[in-house]
This record gives sequence, structure tokens and C-alpha cells, in this order.
Amino acid sequence: MLIRFATEDVPVGDRVIPAGDALVVSYGAIGRDERAHGPRAGEFDITRGTRNRHISFGHGPHVCPGAALSRLEAGVALPALYARFPRLDLAVAAEDLHNEPVVTQNDLFELPVRLDS
Repeated sequence: MLIRFATEDVPVGDRVIPAGDALVVSYGAIGRDERAHGPRAGEFDITRGTRNRHISFGHGPHVCPGAALSRLEAGVALPALYARFPRLDLAVAAEDLHNEPVVTQNDLFELPVRLDS
């Protein structure tokens, strides 16, 4: 979860966030806009054809200092994982995955996978 305060009146669509008001952004909502991604927007799909533009690493002066490292790790580690385990798959049905009840992040209790090589 991200909390910021408007330093001036900010027009957003047909509304205005008044100066001094808090804006709370939930990371759990990122990439789930059905208007942008269709009726299955709430499902994780790495092959999703629509662009997933988000601010999960923050923006501007609030950008996460580890963002570049995280992107590099994902770009190296994930291809290596899939090369080593080409049939990597969930060990349970997707419906059996459960998120932890935390509003500040979007974490699973566990992610059981099969590593058949």
C-alpha cells in the first residue's frame, strides 16, 4: 500500500483531490482493470496480450531503490528457471492459491509447483 498527500488540488477525471487529502493506492489492484485487460484481468497471466502499466516500484523521487536490481534478477533468474525446468507448472489448481490477508502487498501463502525436468 502506498500513501501520499496532495500538495495542491489535483483534478482526476470529473473529481478533484483537495490539497492535504490522502491518496491510498493498493498494490492488490494493480493490473486488474477489466476495461484495459478484459474479463480475466484478475487472473495472473504472464502471456497477457495487453500492456500492464503500473507503478509497483513507485515513481519519481519515490521509486524503489531496488527496482533495477529486481528487474535484472527477473530477467536472468526466470529464463534460467524455465530453461532448467521447462515443464514447470502449478502443483495445485489455480483456484487453490490463496493470498495472505495483507493490504500492503499481494503475496500468496504458498506457491506449490512441480519441477519436472
